[in-house]
Amino acid sequence: MEGILKKKVSIMRGFEDKWFKLTENGFLEYYEVKPSTISQDTDVPANQIPSCVSGFGMKAGGLFDTRWDRRYFVLSDREFQFFISETATTPQRTVPIEDVKGVANYNGYPGKQTVFQLVTKHRIFFIEVETQLELDKWTKELSYCLRKREQLWLNPDLRVMKGRIYIGLARLAPDKDDCTFRIITNSGAKHILRSTQLTDRQKWIDTILETQKRVNKDMGAVGRKFRCKGEKYSVKETSSKEDIIDSSLKRSHSVGGVHGKLVNQTMTVFGEPEDTNTFSKQNCELVAAIDFGSSDSGCAFSLCSDYKCNPLHIQTESLGGNGSETKKSPTVLLMNPDGEFAAFGKIAEQQYEELALDEEDKKWFYFRRFKMQLFTKKGLNKDMMLEDINGRKMKALDVFACCIEYIKNKVFKRAEEAVRGLTEERVHWMITVPAIWNESARQFIIAAATKAGINPELLTLVLEPEAAAVFCKYVKIQRSVTENVANLEVFEPGSQFVIVDLGGGTVDITCNEVIETGQLREIYHASGGPWGGNMINLRIWKLIRSIIDTASFDAYMEENTYSKLSLLKEIEEEKMKIKPNEQAAFKLPSYLSNTKIKYKGAEIIKDKIHINPDVISKVFEYATEQVCNHLSKVLARDETRSVKALLLVGGYASSEILKETIKKRFNKYNIIFPFTPELIVLKGAVIMGHESRPIIGRLARFHYGLAVPNGLRIIQKKGTTHLHTEFYQELTFLPLISKGTPIRIGEEVAQYSFIVTSEELTDVQIGILICEDDKAPSSIAENSCTQIGQIEAKIPALSKLTEMTIIISCDETEFKVTAVIDELGHRFSARCSFLH
Repeated sequence: MEGILKKKVSIMRGFEDKWFKLTENGFLEYYEVKPSTISQDTDVPANQIPSCVSGFGMKAGGLFDTRWDRRYFVLSDREFQFFISETATTPQRTVPIEDVKGVANYNGYPGKQTVFQLVTKHRIFFIEVETQLELDKWTKELSYCLRKREQLWLNPDLRVMKGRIYIGLARLAPDKDDCTFRIITNSGAKHILRSTQLTDRQKWIDTILETQKRVNKDMGAVGRKFRCKGEKYSVKETSSKEDIIDSSLKRSHSVGGVHGKLVNQTMTVFGEPEDTNTFSKQNCELVAAIDFGSSDSGCAFSLCSDYKCNPLHIQTESLGGNGSETKKSPTVLLMNPDGEFAAFGKIAEQQYEELALDEEDKKWFYFRRFKMQLFTKKGLNKDMMLEDINGRKMKALDVFACCIEYIKNKVFKRAEEAVRGLTEERVHWMITVPAIWNESARQFIIAAATKAGINPELLTLVLEPEAAAVFCKYVKIQRSVTENVANLEVFEPGSQFVIVDLGGGTVDITCNEVIETGQLREIYHASGGPWGGNMINLRIWKLIRSIIDTASFDAYMEENTYSKLSLLKEIEEEKMKIKPNEQAAFKLPSYLSNTKIKYKGAEIIKDKIHINPDVISKVFEYATEQVCNHLSKVLARDETRSVKALLLVGGYASSEILKETIKKRFNKYNIIFPFTPELIVLKGAVIMGHESRPIIGRLARFHYGLAVPNGLRIIQKKGTTHLHTEFYQELTFLPLISKGTPIRIGEEVAQYSFIVTSEELTDVQIGILICEDDKAPSSIAENSCTQIGQIEAKIPALSKLTEMTIIISCDETEFKVTAVIDELGHRFSARCSFLH
């Protein structure tokens, strides 16, 4: 079966047409029409280009831009272009017809009756023409081009495969109210599809289920057939549990017979086909990084060809508004009253201020300083809600996804200008996360990025301090301590250093050593806490609030959003400039500047509140003490005895008071303050995307283990001392990784074999536990054990009791799991789920 279905691409782009084809071997392949050759510079003026229709019109600016610019528009069979004039040879914008989702008349602009909207993958264009006749002509020709595009699907030579979904063991979930249905694969990937009619949807579902049943039944090709659920089996085919256990003891062994010392095991298996894509990380043309920060965000990229010549040839793309000089922009999101994306960053700030001045702000959603909730929220799940500045709620996953997609589109648009014909499947995406985030927070970011349209197979999470360390290996970093300038060359093998990543939300501390290959090895596990620059902002806000008068201050800010935004921005900008033993000054809203205060240590002069040095120093004291005390504990450990240098990176590292405090407290170390510390993590993330293994290993922060569920029984393996054949399996803690053990990235950390004792078991769920104690627990009943997630694997209903092996490895920043039915030689995708 084959035909057109709509596929959900991302939260902002919505559904797009794809050509789907269901194969006999259980793959649902999907295709797009090959992109046309986009016209760029030519010697042909715009008014001489062969076209279906062309002419002048007025194009609207962005959401809040009220300008209408006169442009010359040209529509051909495969693209829509506009030029500055009819004689121009270079288009300002070219939109391939395959990127157009629809066209319609638009009556939303008062006084303008001849406007049509062109809906594309990435944005909506509003175009005004002079007459109703012209309007009808443009919409008619555009609609005709779209109908002709649909005919292109029928030509296999014009289709290019974008990916395929393996439907064996997948779950199908039709929606109740429309033509949408979901396919959730065994690896946890979710694909949302939509047909034009309910009858078409049912036809697809029936055909997929029929194919799935046949494929699953044929999986036992190397020996025994899998049993369809509910099917009876012959007594002659059964084996006792004792026979299976005895057979397993003779032919298999545990990876890591002595815990912590891994032994490679070779196994011939027939793998379950994965959801495969046309491209992978290894053959990408470009690496793009998103530094999604608590206070500020940025993006950068570099070509693989440029990296080979010069690793530091990295392009940073500005996220600021018009005239912005900074490469990073505030992590602020503005959504319209319908909950749709409106703006991000500096532009969002400016537009929300305009709304506040017009007293229209309460209808809109405005989110700021929300990233830290992934660290502080207990029981993190996909349905978590975020409150905006006015207390209105929205799903956190949607908020994060909109931010990531905006930044992704911004950097991809810039990269397209550098690489002609670049597609998203050729980009390796890197997103930075704090090192102290737990597994559920990291998985949340992966889910948000996936919803933003980033293929998870082309996504890598990067720990922020590790990215900083990798970048610092390549550059000469200058520092100024006592008016002297020193250079730090590429780190020598054997040198040990500490990275202190001082962000807006968290402070991350990692300890690394450079090995002979130039790679980095962690010598003490990552640590830190919520002591970033945002803590200073909050304490300054509270101080000003108490100086003026808590009740009147709160009442005024509740009614005056614009004044509230202005003061928040003033605090953010001025806190970095405050120096030790000097007075701090903050500009107040005009109403508050006339307030009479009686607070000792502060006074209002004209429009500013001036705070004495001893008072403002106490604001910084708590946060800086938290950082210094924790850093002292890290440096006091035996593992860090050889550390000579401290590198301070992140936006908060620019704070004058913080720098001075650290220099005094740790004067025996070589303290390095790089130039532009706020960009080091971002650029390091780009470099890490090019290198295969920049970090060769990390140290486990906890004891990790498994809890055996009902329906499985652990098998005793030769050479192991920590397992017993007979035990209360619901209480046993099966060790994965011991606390402080080196974790080699890309290598297996553990294998466990189980007897599937229930023939009806098709959904395997094995709990993942952690323990923070120095000694590993023996039972999951101990109070120190906490379940953080579970391994989930779907297997066919088996026609006999058999053995299953779970293989766990560490891949970059997360666990990877595979389930193997040993006797049949089949490998099934499994996943670690840390989000409910």
